[in-house]
Order: sequence, then C-alpha cells, then structure tokens
Amino acid sequence: MATAKKLPSGNYRVRVHIGNGKYKSFTAERKADAEYAANLYLQTYKDKRSPTKITVGEAIDQYIDSKSNILSPSTIREYRRMRNHYLKDIIDKPVFRLSNQDVQSAINTEAQTHAYKTVRNIYGLLSAALKGKVDLTVALPQKEKPKITIPTEQEIRQLLQYAAGKEIELPIMLSACLGLRRGEISPLDYTDIDFRRKTVTVSKSMVLNSEGEWVVKTPKSYSGNRTLKIYDFIMEKIQSRKDAGLPLVTLTPNQISDEFTYALERLGLPHFRFHDLRHYNASVMLSLNIPDKYAMERMGHATNNMLKTVYQHTMQEKEDSVDASLNQYFSTMYPPKTEE
Repeated sequence: MATAKKLPSGNYRVRVHIGNGKYKSFTAERKADAEYAANLYLQTYKDKRSPTKITVGEAIDQYIDSKSNILSPSTIREYRRMRNHYLKDIIDKPVFRLSNQDVQSAINTEAQTHAYKTVRNIYGLLSAALKGKVDLTVALPQKEKPKITIPTEQEIRQLLQYAAGKEIELPIMLSACLGLRRGEISPLDYTDIDFRRKTVTVSKSMVLNSEGEWVVKTPKSYSGNRTLKIYDFIMEKIQSRKDAGLPLVTLTPNQISDEFTYALERLGLPHFRFHDLRHYNASVMLSLNIPDKYAMERMGHATNNMLKTVYQHTMQEKEDSVDASLNQYFSTMYPPKTEE
C-alpha cells in the first residue's frame, strides 16, 4: 500500500519501487488520488509478470513493497540496500529456474566476506521473498561469538572532560550514564523532560527511511518505551541549555557517531563505537549488583541476552586480574636460582 507525502507546493506525491532500483512517481492535489493512482499502477505492473517468470530480485522487490507500511523505515531501507548489493549471482535469475544449489552457492559467496549476522539477514530476506515459491534448505555459516568492547572508567572521564561545552557532551552523558541509544537521543526535546520529577521519557527513535531521510518513529518494541531518572549533573546541563534558548539535541545519529569518533581521535583513545557507551552503562550496573530485570528496563531490552554478554566480558576481566595477582604472589615465592 503506497503512502503519499505532502510537497511544498501543497500537492501530494507517491514514489513506488518498480524493481531494479527504479521508482515511479504519482502526483495529485489530493492525497487519496495520488495513492489510488500509485496502487493501481503497482497492481497492474505486478499482474503483467507471471509468478513463475519473475526474477529473484523482483520477488524481493514485491516482498519489500508488501511490507512498506508494516516495517520501520530503517528496516525497509536496509532491505533495499541488501537487495541492491548482495546475491549478485542469482538476483537476475528467474525464480522457476532457481535451485537449492544456486542459493547455497550464493550464500557461500557472501559468507566469504561478511559476518554471520549479515549473512543471516541476507538469507532471511531471501527466504521470506521466496516463501511459497521455492523450498530452500540452506546451511548458514557457524554463528560467531559476539565481540564486545567496554570503555574503561578512565576513558569515559577523558571523553566527558574533552566534550565539556560541546554538542557531543550531552549525548555522551545520556548514553554512558543512562544507557540511551543514539537514535533515542537525537529526537529528544524539552517535552520529554519532566523538570519537576527530574526524569526523561524515551518514546521515539530517529532512523533513516528508504529515501535517506531522517524520520522519527516509535521504538521497535514495547520495552523501548521507558522513563528514567536524570542524575543531577545531567539535569544541570539540560537546564543550562534550556535557559540559553538552545535545542536539547542538535545532532542526528550519524553526526553523533562522527563527533564521537573525532573525540576519540583527538584524545588518542582506542577506537570503539558510540553504542559501546551502553555496554559501559550495563557494566556499571552489573558491578553495582543491579538486578537484571531493573537493568533491562533501564536499557530498553526485552531480554537479558546483552547483559549476559557484558557479564561474561566483565567476569573475564576479573579473572585476568585474579590470575595476574596470583602470578605475582607465587613468583615471589620461587625466585630464579642464582649462579654459584
């Protein structure tokens, strides 16, 4: 179902994807008229193609179009990107000529240069698009153990000291201290702040849609909606911005990442992602013995999978510290022999 957008002229326009990265536009004075013309064209266009003759790429296009009003704009955008960049060996192959061996070979090719999660997502899109058309039995690469980076307390202190007075300061505070994602930080405004109770309500996220535009949507899951207590030093920063007539946040998610990377480079710190500040936040809660249920609620997680991963990483650091202490202790008991 195509959805129209209002143009500066006052008219409404719908852009529909017709395959192979091509779009067709329909414009009308009324929104309903533009959407009717676009949907009529789409139905006619699809009816011209026999289901047995469409290519893999066209099957994926049809699947994406069918989900355009159901899935989030960022998910649709990622589907479009995967369709245009992956599965080159079979993307133009007619579905009725597609064999299980063809699909396995294409997946094997992608697995040579991409991580398990990427390959799994590619196959997920392909299998959904071909459901009911082809029976697939494909072996995916072995799942990799997730790599996780947790910034140190010293690194966080250095970042906050460098960011003081800069636009990146509040995003770093909100992520490292409250566990917010960059997409949750960017759309925040003063209406999300309860200045009397000193809380912030997280109820929206900024993402890129299929046309490369930043749009605001609701979180992926119900657990993403949450209200968090704001610590006094963060509240002071928010109040000072409001008193100065400044927007609460001025950076898009990508700009947050760019500014953060620049800060790491200026400080000479090891490279890690802005998202890793959330891992730091989780590690602090674990070290303070905050119950998993409460930590999950604060971070907007539906499960404790991420907390388990951080926990394993944190425990490994403790084990390394213990091993080093034992090594130092016992080494003093057995000094090297001196030559007589």
